[in-house]
Amino acid sequence: MRLSSVLMFFTSPKSRTFTKSLFSPTEHRKILFGLMSRWISSGMAGQLIERGKNTWLVRVYLGRDADGKRQSLSKTIHGTKKQAQTWLNKTLTERDAGVAIKPAQQTLGEYLDHWLESAAKPRVRPKTFAGYSDMLNRHIRPALGLRPLSKLTPLEIQRVFHAMAERGLSARSIEYTRMILKQALKQAVSWRLLVFNPCEGVQIPRQERREM
Repeated sequence: MRLSSVLMFFTSPKSRTFTKSLFSPTEHRKILFGLMSRWISSGMAGQLIERGKNTWLVRVYLGRDADGKRQSLSKTIHGTKKQAQTWLNKTLTERDAGVAIKPAQQTLGEYLDHWLESAAKPRVRPKTFAGYSDMLNRHIRPALGLRPLSKLTPLEIQRVFHAMAERGLSARSIEYTRMILKQALKQAVSWRLLVFNPCEGVQIPRQERREM
């Protein structure tokens, strides 16, 4: 059985009732601590690497990106091994809770290029893919393409949709654009590039004018 599976069992609520009949609370904590130590030292969760006196390189495994490449976050901690371990444990907890602990450095435009090729293109028909690209090129990239992905806000997206309405675009066109962007940013959350989807809750402006 894989070490990660054993650790998952010992940390699950269902295991507590079962393990109470086998181990005392103290024994259970010792076993859990030992499993955590082995898991961390194996490199599956993270690593502590001594770089000198009271200097530690802490590395956290983040999973794999859309291309299957191993992703990690590294940080140098100046202090005791216990302090480095504390930071590692905290970061692992945030990672397992789905928090984006490594903010995306790319722009929205760069991310959309990657999303279109890696996520959208394999899933939709060529005509639909062309439509996605066209709507993003016409309405999203000019306004937000250079904006850092990790700093994108719902208000900025809302302003783009208001501008589209003011230019006379139909609610249907704006809704279609929102749907595409919302899908793209939802994938960014799944890839742990964002903590939340900034397109959630953004409203379609009410307007009566139609496209010419």
